[in-house]
Amino acid sequence: MRRADRGSCRGRAPAGGSALLVLAFLVCVPPPGSAALSDRSGRGVSQTTLEGLRSDKRDEREQAVRALRGTKDSMAIQALVVALGDRDSGVQRAAASTLDDVLRSLSGDLGSFNSDTRGQATQTLRAAVRALADVLQHGDSSAQGLAEKLLRTEVRAAEDPLRDLNGDVRRAGTDVLIEIARSLAGVVQFGDFRVQGSAADVLEDLVRELRGSISDGNPGVRAAAADVFRALADGARLALTGGDFRGQRSARALLGRMVDAVVGNLRDRDPATRIGGANTLGEIGDGRAVDALVDVLADDDPSVRAAAEEALSRITGEKLGPDPAAWRAWWEEHRTTFPGMR
Repeated sequence: MRRADRGSCRGRAPAGGSALLVLAFLVCVPPPGSAALSDRSGRGVSQTTLEGLRSDKRDEREQAVRALRGTKDSMAIQALVVALGDRDSGVQRAAASTLDDVLRSLSGDLGSFNSDTRGQATQTLRAAVRALADVLQHGDSSAQGLAEKLLRTEVRAAEDPLRDLNGDVRRAGTDVLIEIARSLAGVVQFGDFRVQGSAADVLEDLVRELRGSISDGNPGVRAAAADVFRALADGARLALTGGDFRGQRSARALLGRMVDAVVGNLRDRDPATRIGGANTLGEIGDGRAVDALVDVLADDDPSVRAAAEEALSRITGEKLGPDPAAWRAWWEEHRTTFPGMR
């Protein structure tokens, strides 16, 4: 193919966008008469819309943003995320509103019985989460606020598939929520003080949304929620070891919220729920769960007791057997010096 037939690629952001977001929007203008980009449904981002997004005129940029409503492909989302950083507040609000609609629609596709539709939605939403997390970390204050709101919305929307009876649908929701957990944990670890709190707040929303799923009667739902908690815990521990003091404080608070959300499962009537709770607390690895787990060593069910013992060993690194008294004595001696308990 000759170079002239390929159209021209310009690495410049929309006229209203910040220079920081240039790399996020490499606009490849196609040859005249061809569609710029299209998704599997045949919808796409037209050449006219792409040019409008790069216009110097505010009305043309806003019109182009609104033209992307209902277009569920990655290029449309990338363009809308960039438009969150437009210098005009009207364009910003239009981008946020349009992006909210697109993300909600894609979240609905996570529940599709069509594996291709579900897979495409999962992939596109994960990319959107990463882009929004980048705006939260690097955008200006107005763009950061919009990105935080959109991420909160996505947490609520992506949690619904976690309770679906179809295991593939649960997996799709889990993948998106894990992407949120990992991306925002990175912001908590490496972001500046302005955005660490925002990222931690969104993650706390995620923990609250997962409260019901972690004790759901369906073992598949519990397992999916536990996977998300595991990703959250991994990210929080990284922030504890590699972040600044604000990030470490946010990470400690997040781990505490996670323990609070799960510890009630240890008192559930269902042994499987108690076992799942113990296993999840072991994954979280926070010392604030030790007292509750020691109490579970007296559970009537031997499988629950074994799960609690294993969780205690994972949290503390000690192997003291099944005797609650031995664990209580050790914990009384080490409680005040245990990481995260000071």
